[in-house]
Amino acid sequence: MKMNIKNEHGRTKVLAFGFDRCNFDCYVASRVSNEFEIIFARYDEHVDLNDYEICIIPSGIFETIERRSSLITDAVFHSYDKQRLLEFERMIMNFIKSKKILIFLISETIRKLRLNDLNTKKIEDSDLAKKYLLGFFPNSSSKFEEPHLKHNKNEFQKYTGKYGVGKTLIIPDSYSEKKVEYTRLISDGSNNYGVELLEKKLFFLPYHTTQKSFESLYSLITITIESVTNYILNNTVNIPDWVKNYQFTSEKNCNLRIIELEKQIEVESKKLEELERFKSILCNQGDSLVSEVVKILRSFFGQEVDDKDEKLDDFSILNEDGVVICSGEIKGVSGNCKRAYLSQLNANRDMKDYPDEMKGLLIINDNLKNRDIRKKFESEIPNDCLKYAMKENINIVRTIDLLNMMKIYELKSMHDRKLFFKKLILGGSGWLKCDGETIELIIPN
Repeated sequence: MKMNIKNEHGRTKVLAFGFDRCNFDCYVASRVSNEFEIIFARYDEHVDLNDYEICIIPSGIFETIERRSSLITDAVFHSYDKQRLLEFERMIMNFIKSKKILIFLISETIRKLRLNDLNTKKIEDSDLAKKYLLGFFPNSSSKFEEPHLKHNKNEFQKYTGKYGVGKTLIIPDSYSEKKVEYTRLISDGSNNYGVELLEKKLFFLPYHTTQKSFESLYSLITITIESVTNYILNNTVNIPDWVKNYQFTSEKNCNLRIIELEKQIEVESKKLEELERFKSILCNQGDSLVSEVVKILRSFFGQEVDDKDEKLDDFSILNEDGVVICSGEIKGVSGNCKRAYLSQLNANRDMKDYPDEMKGLLIINDNLKNRDIRKKFESEIPNDCLKYAMKENINIVRTIDLLNMMKIYELKSMHDRKLFFKKLILGGSGWLKCDGETIELIIPN
């Protein structure tokens, strides 16, 4: 078996990633043997998969499931690291295309959570191993019983004896037109618990161990590498390039699945990039702040925004007939909100001869130097500003409030967002404070 990525001593480079999230001791950065250099990277470390020939990732490391009990009820909380997951999905696509070896060690696969007595939540896309497993084997699920497993390939005898506990049943979709070709490696006699596919480049192996020391982790990784590489060596036929021009339908189907996943990642990546830009209003000032706030008003809240007359106001919001209904200013400042900012907004309205009832809106990124989200939210609008805003028909929105409003309405339709924002800014006057769940109009004492 030819390995391309080697260190300066000719050893194949292997990445064991994120095992600290499974409570293993990962205090050693690397270990070497005659053939392999194994890098043990913690979950929060930067890694580049291009540097490795083999990558081993355990299931469940990108998500967190927390169970909390009280005298009244039991509740379950679920979250996942969307940005890190997306980052790895991008790298994994290229990794598989490069004909390298990807090994997922599969423990329990939770597809749906019962959050409380009333609510359940599907969590099929919240972990890398789970997402890939269900992408190829959509009917796979956890087993409440842990059957006795046996190896179907001799190379996995040692691995199965030590780590082969069946927590996830791997079930192919027998009704799909796109059949996935795979080889059974580990089973309970009739059901799959360990398989390989994509020409021995993608492996799903069952694993369970209560031993969490570094030496136990090193043993797990070395036995995994030994089993997989010996299996590949013993079951690989060197085929000339001209023969590879012939393709089975199942090969095409696997490639189509990869293309579909790549398209999904591209779409999600664009969404994530847009959200990242939106969050920049917490740290920006000047033209870049104005630009991003205007984009939010247009693309997220569906408002008709005119930002061409920069001399007298940063923007104005128009109704369906093209009539200005709100005049706005956008500020990024190092301290708290000041009455002078509101006076400037008021003066701009007067200079443009707007009617007396014209609404004003000040969107302010206050306390620019504060780099703590909690403290950003805890900043206050001074009472003299509230008095002036109420007197002059102005609403004040901090950029953290604006993002929290987006959080409330991010799953709503554009129609609902548009109506909500217009009704909000044209309502009462004061500080529109939002914590991500509720919006409160703060008026002066």
